Amino acid sequence: MILIAAPLVAVSFSEFVPLWRLLAWALPVMAMAWFNAVLSRTALKGLDGATAEGLEQRQQWLCCSTLVNQTLMGATVWWLGWGQPAGIATVATTVQLLYLAGAMVNASTHPRTFVPGAWINVSAAALYWIFETEYGLAVGFSLFAVGGILTKFSGQINADFRESLKMRFENLELVKQLEAEKRSAQEANAAKSRFLAAASHDLRQPLHALMLIASLLHRAPASEVPRMVSQINEAAKSLDKLFEGLLDISKLETGAVVPKFQPVNVGTIAQALVREYLPQCQAKGVGLSLQGQDVWVLTDAFLLERLIRNLLDNAVKYTERGEVRLELERVEGEVEVRVVDTGVGIAASALPHVFEEYFQGHNPARDPMQGTGLGLAIVRRVSDLLNVKLWLDSNPGRGTACHLRMPCAPFMGSAAIGHGVDTAVSESVKGTRVWLIEDNEMVRDATVQALRSWGCEVSAWAGIPRGDLRHLGPDPHVLITDLRLAAGETGVDAIEHLRQHWPELPATIMTGDPYWEWGHAGALPRVTLMQKPVKSDALVQWLASARLS
Repeated sequence: MILIAAPLVAVSFSEFVPLWRLLAWALPVMAMAWFNAVLSRTALKGLDGATAEGLEQRQQWLCCSTLVNQTLMGATVWWLGWGQPAGIATVATTVQLLYLAGAMVNASTHPRTFVPGAWINVSAAALYWIFETEYGLAVGFSLFAVGGILTKFSGQINADFRESLKMRFENLELVKQLEAEKRSAQEANAAKSRFLAAASHDLRQPLHALMLIASLLHRAPASEVPRMVSQINEAAKSLDKLFEGLLDISKLETGAVVPKFQPVNVGTIAQALVREYLPQCQAKGVGLSLQGQDVWVLTDAFLLERLIRNLLDNAVKYTERGEVRLELERVEGEVEVRVVDTGVGIAASALPHVFEEYFQGHNPARDPMQGTGLGLAIVRRVSDLLNVKLWLDSNPGRGTACHLRMPCAPFMGSAAIGHGVDTAVSESVKGTRVWLIEDNEMVRDATVQALRSWGCEVSAWAGIPRGDLRHLGPDPHVLITDLRLAAGETGVDAIEHLRQHWPELPATIMTGDPYWEWGHAGALPRVTLMQKPVKSDALVQWLASARLS
């Protein structure tokens, strides 16, 4: 527009202003307008592939070119109006203000560029009117007022522009979310249809058998009745298993299952499951072993047992030779549970679908003796509920490894007191200043005796010590506290109170409550939980490690 407007203005003023002054004004203005247009086109072309640094550099170039443009336009009244009648200066000033109005449309969304340029333009015109005309003060200050108004408008336009951009991107994000939810709903619909078709098929099979056998039972020979009753029992068991699986899926789907997180010894669960499945494996000639013992996690004991059971059940079901291993291992501050088998394995094409309801890669005929197809679907849903990482590795014909990864609980083992304490270890805790808080007098006395026998210096209380703690004796090295104390206080309260004085004080909570939720204590640094009865050697080892840390 400037390339067209500048020549028109020059022609309009040619009767009153010398040609050289018109050219001295018009040519730089047109050249700068052309340069600015080229710069903008170049910036737009490279916008998609530009880096943040490149964008910032281009923005600085555009800002500089705009300021130069405004400076040239600010000189308009000087070039065209100087030495001329006031009417010529008025028209020239009007040209400047028209240019500013156009600039406000294009550049006011970026106040850092527009506002300095606008003030350069307005100030140049105002100074002309103040110093070169007889009534310039009124016009000059009016122009300064115009500058203030333009500055305010620029801020408002920028705010509106930012809000519109925000809304645009929010709308785009909303559209993406809606599209994703639509795809998810469509996939869920398709999965639900497959699920209902498979469930209908599997429920009809035993029901069909039940109805047929029941219709024959009243007129069957006496010798056939026991066999038919056995068939009815098998069909009823199949139905019961299906309904149980469907009920579990329904509970997990509706959020009716709420996990109760607490420290759980995975080794205890694993040992019980291995004992349960060992006869079944021995009958098939398949080995079953447990590797690793006491590892503690923060989870729901019942749901974790169901998780491991379903994986182990699958492994035993599809392994006809070789072995099944249940492995427990600490990995980078977490606990990994692996169920490894040497069974039929899973094809790569089937891996993405194994956790879907009713998917059975090795049971196309849907033989109920090979399961319901709900076990791994329940595994996936329970693992999501417990925030357990779940994945599979499988080689067809060579076996499958199922992995569960979950947070490790800061938990020491529990066992009967009376185990021997290694002499070298007990030597390492001599001189350790222990503060003990235990409200049970018998337990407190026994613990004090044990600690002193290892050379520790012990201060013991039935409740949380108050007042000026530094008058109670030398600073403690470690704190041992019971969980539930008198007056509704807890070991967590004791730790937080003492750490107001000694922020780095290592602490262990000893509790006989098997269902206590670790909760807030899990977020406290350098805190360990021990469940009573506590091994002597476990307590000594903790004391030694706490002194070293």
